[in-house]
Amino acid sequence: MVAGPENGGPAAALIVAAGSGERLGAGGPKALVPLAGRAMFEYSLEACQEAESIGPIVIAVPPDRIEAFRKLVGQSPVRLTAGGATRSQSVAAGLALIDTELVVVHDAARPLVTSSLIDEAVAALRSTAGL
Repeated sequence: MVAGPENGGPAAALIVAAGSGERLGAGGPKALVPLAGRAMFEYSLEACQEAESIGPIVIAVPPDRIEAFRKLVGQSPVRLTAGGATRSQSVAAGLALIDTELVVVHDAARPLVTSSLIDEAVAALRSTAGL
């Protein structure tokens, strides 16, 4: 299903990428760890960009790594925000920038998400919410 004005408009995606990577032992944010030649978060970003149901995309990132993420997203119309010390603080920071009724929240450390899975989740949410 393609989200449009007739069915409530597009959903937003919030990618939470502000984790320190401490448990992974990466020496930096897990979302920036290279995976098959790309930063881990880029796979989630690509899936969100390809999902037909997604409009705005926000990424919550470590406050001291905003420029590193900005370089990787390039000219993409993605909004970056400083994440918090906890996942819930990072989600709250991202949600503060989103002005849509439906939001998909995805962890950047889960790079195997697909655009079709995102679209299915949005369709299920719309159906459940009666939208």
